Amino acid sequence: GESMLVIDPSKFIGIEARHLKALNVSSDEMAPTIFPGDTVIFNSSDTAIQGGVFVFKTPNRMALGQIVFSKISGAITIGADNENHKDVDILDSDSLNIFGRVIKLQRDIPWEGKLEDNVALNKSY
Repeated sequence: GESMLVIDPSKFIGIEARHLKALNVSSDEMAPTIFPGDTVIFNSSDTAIQGGVFVFKTPNRMALGQIVFSKISGAITIGADNENHKDVDILDSDSLNIFGRVIKLQRDIPWEGKLEDNVALNKSY
């Protein structure tokens, strides 16, 4: 069924609540770090390229990846953790619209056990 993500702004000190955004991940470029089906929370006020994983839009689609800016050449490269995806060089920096830096990951773990099994797992021994 549908699930709802509630973002508690008090968990993100120094970030205004209006800048906390969430995105359900549908691509596998960042696997095994971030998988399709995961939800990332990103800070829309943090778009400076200086390491980290970003949510961004290219002319073709919305995406997730590591954006690297070379101070020497001025080149921008989008890196993927998944070895099946190649790094992409961005030739026109104006074509890259950065929405924000990823600051948290939420992953739902499918549970197929019975309630009694779940309760037993939470007991301290």
